[in-house]
Amino acid sequence: MPRSMTHGLPGGYEGGPLVTTKRLDGITIEPGTRTVRVRAGVRWGQAVQAAEPYGPAPRRGAPPTR
Repeated sequence: MPRSMTHGLPGGYEGGPLVTTKRLDGITIEPGTRTVRVRAGVRWGQAVQAAEPYGPAPRRGAPPTR
């Protein structure tokens, strides 16, 4: 069962392995190619902070729904 940083199953989960991405927290920014690589354990605030020196920061929030 994967475990993300902010979402999970209500009431927990028992009976299988638990995978956490907490330590996969690397961010690589290549301004020349305008490429950003964000690993699975990065918190959104970390991504915004890392991107700030390079121009407009990434958007926050959920996409609109129909």
